[in-house]
Amino acid sequence: MAKQSIPTDTTTATEPKRALYAVIDNTPLELVGEDPQEMLTDALQWRMYVRDIHRLVEVLAANTVQLDAATTHAIMGAIGAARVLTDVAEATFERACQLLNFDHTGSTA
Repeated sequence: MAKQSIPTDTTTATEPKRALYAVIDNTPLELVGEDPQEMLTDALQWRMYVRDIHRLVEVLAANTVQLDAATTHAIMGAIGAARVLTDVAEATFERACQLLNFDHTGSTA
């Protein structure tokens, strides 16, 4: 199986924007940046993606029978990665809510 390259944005802006992005489906999602509203919007989308990935991997693991050691190791690694991505998404969401003075349900505090 050929390895896929990670999409990168090679464009440059006139004013550099300080932010940390993840790219999913060629969509840049701002995880840490200067605009809390943009962070919140992207965090909601990021959470949706990683929750789906997490559920998919756990369903795959639960429905697979008699795996060889390499396949089991790969699935367990994917579950671990999905958990890390989920934690990053939740932390981004919570930080954006704090910056905007929202509680974690999205209503104003």
